[in-house]
Amino acid sequence: MMSRSEPTHWPLAVLDWGTSNLRAYCVDEAGTILGQVSRDAGVKTMPEAGYPVLVQQLLADLAPPAPIRHALLVGMVGSELGWRETPMRPAPASLSDLAHHLNPVPGHPCRVIPGVSALSVAGLPDMMRGEETQVLGALAETGQTSGLFCLPGTHCKWVQCDDGRITRITTAMTGELFDLLTRHSVLRAQTGSDDTEDDLTAFDEGVQTALTGLGAAQLAFSVRPRALVADKSGAASARSYLSGILIGAELQTMQAHQKGSALTIIGAPALTRAYARACVILDIKAKTMDGATAVSRGAALIHHHWLGDIHARQGLVR
Repeated sequence: MMSRSEPTHWPLAVLDWGTSNLRAYCVDEAGTILGQVSRDAGVKTMPEAGYPVLVQQLLADLAPPAPIRHALLVGMVGSELGWRETPMRPAPASLSDLAHHLNPVPGHPCRVIPGVSALSVAGLPDMMRGEETQVLGALAETGQTSGLFCLPGTHCKWVQCDDGRITRITTAMTGELFDLLTRHSVLRAQTGSDDTEDDLTAFDEGVQTALTGLGAAQLAFSVRPRALVADKSGAASARSYLSGILIGAELQTMQAHQKGSALTIIGAPALTRAYARACVILDIKAKTMDGATAVSRGAALIHHHWLGDIHARQGLVR
């Protein structure tokens, strides 16, 4: 058993570090969130010298009930753009596989969780960093061993799991396409700024339009004549309609390749609600899960596996 002088391994800090944002959680042994903070400090704006300072600030700001002696870093922080480049694990990838290949940051109480690479539904190379932890946490949270997971975002990840392992990854650039079309295309005049409110009726219309099966590239331009010819004007209406087209087309395409798979949508509440709403219109059975819950549960389980490896190597009995 662990001696009383050995430092405690809990609570654990989980730093979900993406390209644009950083969310940090303090979690207990069950993966329950005890505290959380966020920063607009994604890896694309972080100087290398700033990582250690910010990590120490985050550990202090989380204000845990006990000192945090371990931190797991998730996401783009492990890419070539981040703090500690960490090779991705090839599929099939499990919790124990990721735990076996954590990448320690010398001089800091941090380990980076590797991303995962796999073939897409088209048989093309694909990859992800951060979503693997959410997906494996969601498997445990739902009691599933297999299933299909959709993780909306700038680059939406569709992840197939079989027997507790990630086996396939397909990326849809839906979020980035929406941003590019509304900011830099001819549709900018109709869609306006990104501070407009959602128009759910227009969103539903966009999803229904996607049912024509023409695809996003053919349907996206309809935003412009819809406003100028059909007199359905207003930035909120146009943006929501375009969002419905893009999300509806994505869901239709993926369901055509993944028929019969139970779908779980993981992410921020606003995005999961939009995808779930589109699923109702498209008659796709789906459930949602909060992304923070999924990543915290997944990271805690990876930490448990890592501790088990440490104890096994030391010949300890837990």
